[in-house]
Amino acid sequence: AVIAGLAQTAPPSGLRFIWHTGFCCSTLLAKALDSPERNLSLCEQKLLVDAADAKRAGAFAAHPDLAKLADTAFALLGRGFERGEAVTIKPAPAANHWLPEANARPGARHLFLFSDCESFVISVAKLGVQGASYARAMLGVLLRDGIAPDWTDERLRGLSAHRIAALVWHLQIAQFRTQGRDGRSLDCDALLEYPGATLAAVDAFFGLDLGKPRIAEIVAGPLFRRNAKNPGEAFDARRRNQERAAMRQSLGSQLQDAVGWSYEAFGETPRDYPLFDPLFPLEKAYA
Repeated sequence: AVIAGLAQTAPPSGLRFIWHTGFCCSTLLAKALDSPERNLSLCEQKLLVDAADAKRAGAFAAHPDLAKLADTAFALLGRGFERGEAVTIKPAPAANHWLPEANARPGARHLFLFSDCESFVISVAKLGVQGASYARAMLGVLLRDGIAPDWTDERLRGLSAHRIAALVWHLQIAQFRTQGRDGRSLDCDALLEYPGATLAAVDAFFGLDLGKPRIAEIVAGPLFRRNAKNPGEAFDARRRNQERAAMRQSLGSQLQDAVGWSYEAFGETPRDYPLFDPLFPLEKAYA
């Protein structure tokens, strides 16, 4: 019934997507771009994760009608509240399996947001057991996506939690490098170090027309001084750097071992900037 109803309306075009590796300020960016009548940002919709799981499980082959599920989901999510309001979708990393279908949408624009490998491992380690569980779950998702068929159970056996986290990062980068060539990429450090200039670059790429006054208001406001997922917690770029430094010292050689091993084990990842066509280039070492 939903599919039939949507067939009677013009499908939304020009969706904006923020694909991301996790732990890279994607919620902060999405909220910063959310502006009434200009852009509606939608964060990590369960619909896309559930549909991606169905696709992985082979449900589309067993039930051909479900092949329209991606178009239906994007059509439903692509409706703004106001006429002419853009919609920016930030899928969860587990929904990155929809990249080919999203690429096929007319007028879609794709931003690929990431942190560097070391930062990703630190973020996972900071969460302790919960972080290790997340990394193992994401590894299973990515392997089911067919990103790296040569990584067998035998090869994965005995890997430390830090090495698994590093491998997850490389697999997500590989997925973006394979399926995201039509978009632009962004290191999240650019957003934290140069928020105004980075938001202006994203605004121009997405064609949202937020404008300099609105961007200046966002940067000066509370958003960049609070935890994006927990607004009651004070958090900014300075505190993030302090926490990363403390975790780097706490992890010591384990961190260096995991990152160094990952680049040797997954040689496809460049040792300089890992993705393509940076929206806001930074001068930094990645490996």
